[in-house]
Parts: sequence; C-alpha cells; structure tokens
Amino acid sequence: MELGRGKQTSRDEDVTRRSISKKERMELFNDRKGICHICCNKIYAGQDWEVEHIIPVALGGDDRGKNLDLAHIECHRGKTKTDVGRIAKAKRQAARHVGKKVSRNPLPCGKGSKMKKKLSGEVVLRGEKTRTPSSDGMG
Repeated sequence: MELGRGKQTSRDEDVTRRSISKKERMELFNDRKGICHICCNKIYAGQDWEVEHIIPVALGGDDRGKNLDLAHIECHRGKTKTDVGRIAKAKRQAARHVGKKVSRNPLPCGKGSKMKKKLSGEVVLRGEKTRTPSSDGMG
C-alpha cells in the first residue's frame, strides 16, 4: 500500500501527514455509510466531500482509522476555521509554559517590571539600593 502515500508538512508546523489512497477513502466512505460526521446528513453521489481529522493532527490527533471521518466540504471548512483558533491557542499556551513567551505588558510593579513597590507604598526602581529602617540608627 505504498502507492498513494506521501508526507505533507505544514509551513510552520512540524506535523507530518500522509495522503490517503483512493482505496482507503472508499473503505472509509462505506464504513461511515456516506454520512458527514459534522452535520449528520448523507453525502450524495456527485457531492464534494473530504476526509477530515476529528481531532486535528496539530493537537495530537492520529492520522489513521478512528480519527478520520467524512465531511462535506462546507462543513469541513467551518470546523477547520474553529480548529485553527484552537491550534493557535495551544501553541501560545505551550510557549508560555516553557518560558519562551514573555508578556509585552508586564503587570505594574510585578516581577517582570523595572519598578517595584515597597511595603510602605513607595515605588522605586528595581536593583536600586534603598535605606532600611535599621540603618536610621533607630533600631
């Protein structure tokens, strides 16, 4: 079954996908009884349809068997539109988790800020030496 299989890679992702042979497409169509899994309507002869990943490959979905299903082209476009947002969010969360992404707008006086707020309420630059109450001679 090497015929008809090749690897596709997205431009900015390291996700590899294999192409699905005509034989596999027809087996899938017959197994699913020609029903779009998104709108649950029948796919009629002559209607355009696609093989769709239930869980996107970029979100950890498999490229075989149970993760593949049928969808009308319009249904697939709508689902892909929502999947793109979910994939982008997952990438942002992963980048933030490993420390790759740093906020452009850190909280005022937070750890990422140049300023800090003392317990007295005074705002000072971080790293600046300040007097402590014990150096006043009062302690």
